Amino acid sequence: MTKLLVALFVLISMLNAKEYTVMKKSCIQQSEHAGKTLDQQKEVLINQAKNLALTDLYGEMMFSKTNLVDGKISSDEIRQRAVGAVRIKGNPKFYNGSNFGEVCTDVTAYVTDKDIEKYSPKEVKLNKYCFNDPSVAMKDIKTQAKYGAYKEIISQYKPSLKLSGEQAEKLIHGFKISNDNFDFDTASYCFNAVATILPYELEMGWNFKKNKKVVNKKNQNSKFFRIQNKSTGKCIDVSGWSSMNNGTNIQSWDCETLGTPNSDQFWKITKYGQIQNKSTGKCIDVSGWSSMNNGTNIQSWDCETLGTPNSDQFWKITKYGQIQNKSTGKCIDVSGRSRMKNGTNIQSWDCEKIGTPNSDQFWNLLY
Repeated sequence: MTKLLVALFVLISMLNAKEYTVMKKSCIQQSEHAGKTLDQQKEVLINQAKNLALTDLYGEMMFSKTNLVDGKISSDEIRQRAVGAVRIKGNPKFYNGSNFGEVCTDVTAYVTDKDIEKYSPKEVKLNKYCFNDPSVAMKDIKTQAKYGAYKEIISQYKPSLKLSGEQAEKLIHGFKISNDNFDFDTASYCFNAVATILPYELEMGWNFKKNKKVVNKKNQNSKFFRIQNKSTGKCIDVSGWSSMNNGTNIQSWDCETLGTPNSDQFWKITKYGQIQNKSTGKCIDVSGWSSMNNGTNIQSWDCETLGTPNSDQFWKITKYGQIQNKSTGKCIDVSGRSRMKNGTNIQSWDCEKIGTPNSDQFWNLLY
């Protein structure tokens, strides 16, 4: 009887839930999935369509996180959870695409208001929060007070999540202080504060707390990684089979698995900031001498030494996951708007702002 009542309650809740829908077209080249059965290829098409629908349904903010900095929640983990909540209406029809060997489907993807609520930002306020610790030096009081406030904000929303101030800071967005003052009689620093938290980050927060040492060890022992585009899901690849020629093109391709014969998708960052291929030993390079033109090609080239005049082989990874050239200031970009085709060119382009629609300049490192 109890199970029946629970099932009835769930059914009523589903009927009352508001739906948000989006239409998406998904296509693949069957030759690229020749090892899969027809049903498996259809599953790839559906999952690809769900992934394409995520940003439209949930917004860009939830996928702006990056796993490039230790302790941050992985956007892959967020995307994997969110895509599980995306549903498909009806039975999708599959048909031949406009290109030879291409198969496509059109789907209506949707989520409910309850799904969106789970991933919506929440504002948390602290009224007259006071920090008092006689062991803290005066110069460090404001910093330590902020850490204390971060922990308090997390605790208010999810009391079971016990984090350090540094860990809590990674889950806090838009932190603002007002009406702050220092009471010399009690040696207390007091203020009002407001911040935004993202519930899905808190739900996964225990992962980086619990597994932090494991992640660090893994990254140290596995210095080679694939570079996966957050928008397309494809990886940075050297054209051809581990070509040793200077000027070989760098392109976008389906991510290969560890152990794929002759794979040239595995890279490491040198101590100076070059991105070096495991298979060829060559580095990611901007064609020409530090070209400032948008659309300049990205290629494979002999790694240059530190101090080489006008070298454009030195990169930095921004906190949002863009790969920015230290010489030109431009970012590694997929040609076109989130192209899903293998062989799409990788180029140099003005760095886009976080939240730019359909941006394909944001990357994950897959160890």
